Amino acid sequence: MSSICLIYNNRPIELKFCEGETILQIFQRNGVKLPAPCGGNGKCGKCNVDITHCEKKYSALACKTSAENGMTVSVRESSALICDRFTILNTACAPDADGFGLAVDLGTTTLAVALIDLTSGKILGILSETNPQSTYGADVISRIDYIMQNPGGLHLLSDLVKNRIDTMCVELCRKHHISANPKVFISGNTTMQSILAEISPESIAKAPFIPEYLFDDGKTINAYSFAPCVSGYIGGDITAGILASAVYKTEKPVLFIDLGTNGEMALCTSNAILCCSVASGPAFEGAGIVCGTASVNGAINHIRLSNSQFEYTTISNDAPIGICGSGIIELTASLIECGIIDGSGWLQPPDELEYDFGELLSEDDAGNGLVYITADKSIFFTARDVRQLQLAKAAVAAGIEILLSEAGLGTENIYALYLSGGFGSYLDIPSAVKLGMFPTALSDKIISIGNSSLAGTALALCSSRARSDLSDIKNKCKYIELSTHKDFNVLFAEHMEFYKD
Repeated sequence: MSSICLIYNNRPIELKFCEGETILQIFQRNGVKLPAPCGGNGKCGKCNVDITHCEKKYSALACKTSAENGMTVSVRESSALICDRFTILNTACAPDADGFGLAVDLGTTTLAVALIDLTSGKILGILSETNPQSTYGADVISRIDYIMQNPGGLHLLSDLVKNRIDTMCVELCRKHHISANPKVFISGNTTMQSILAEISPESIAKAPFIPEYLFDDGKTINAYSFAPCVSGYIGGDITAGILASAVYKTEKPVLFIDLGTNGEMALCTSNAILCCSVASGPAFEGAGIVCGTASVNGAINHIRLSNSQFEYTTISNDAPIGICGSGIIELTASLIECGIIDGSGWLQPPDELEYDFGELLSEDDAGNGLVYITADKSIFFTARDVRQLQLAKAAVAAGIEILLSEAGLGTENIYALYLSGGFGSYLDIPSAVKLGMFPTALSDKIISIGNSSLAGTALALCSSRARSDLSDIKNKCKYIELSTHKDFNVLFAEHMEFYKD
């Protein structure tokens, strides 16, 4: 059998392949981490690798390049900055268990596990990394497409996560000298939970988007317990987050929002929980942006424009390799502030502006502006990038407005907006408000609460009261399908604007 030589973090690894396989397919089969947000369809341009073959050196997309015997392929693994910090705001669910447990937050992009002393509720240790399924696509639809198009795909994607959870569990138990097998409780979106349980998620991708299983009957599947799901797009990560934040006990209206590849939100009042989900796309995590990247070392995470120059920081202070979600929000807000992006979202070319931004701003082939972020012009921001962000933020803003309308409330009635998840933890709130993602009236009421999914899962492990409350939360939730809501398209179009002139 033929083989290629993979140079992975400066280590050579021989990988055998079958005729006709692409480099990405070889990597997927061998568990090599490589960004492939589009699932290997050649659309995102993120799976670029360096190749040496027949004395030639070149770069190419792994998903579009067939392997040839004797190729040397270089890949540098990057560690993602994953939010595994959390605070359990719910103090009513006291620990009443014994032994040890493993709380797992199974995200589309990330995987975080926490080892818990169930008697005290103490967190003994936490490990986190990127979800190994990411090489099969950035979002749930890409994963479902892979399952539908590949016999055995469901089993493969399930095993990828099972093996990583098992490995992380062994590492944590060894570090803390624990020999007993811990109980495992999982929270994730409905698709991720379904894949792990090897239950087909195909129906989630088709109208009316009803999953085969909602994990609400207390069954243990493959030795895992799961948080209950509300619908195809309101999963166990949201019910767990609502549990941890205690917003289901509120006497005053509270918004709970978890932003990632999807934007899930809940409006909690004293007598109901209204929920919806918006397809915000992967723009918030850098996947839908030309020079976007996940929150890895070298990602530009904070940026502002000052005197026609960008001042920015990168994760771990490494050389810049791209711009992640928090940086994308701050960059766009800064470009709006100086007038380079107008109210409609047009990234204007140099000759349309009164002020000369020098080499910072150029023009693309379609007459739109093109912004260079780094001095060597290797990292830039395009009109298409602006549009991707507009689509994402408009969906979030429209979702919030519909929840308020359905509850008969205005922003003045909202006591707080809890922002959950990794993106929410690192997001610059004023920049997000400037873009119109959140109502201006809620600017001073937005509170980032970290990984509430992991927090709620930890709570459910320790407390029978918490597990009972999880079921009550699921039953209290009313899901609103925005794709068929009479007002969504109109509100979505209105919120595409960044500001009104």
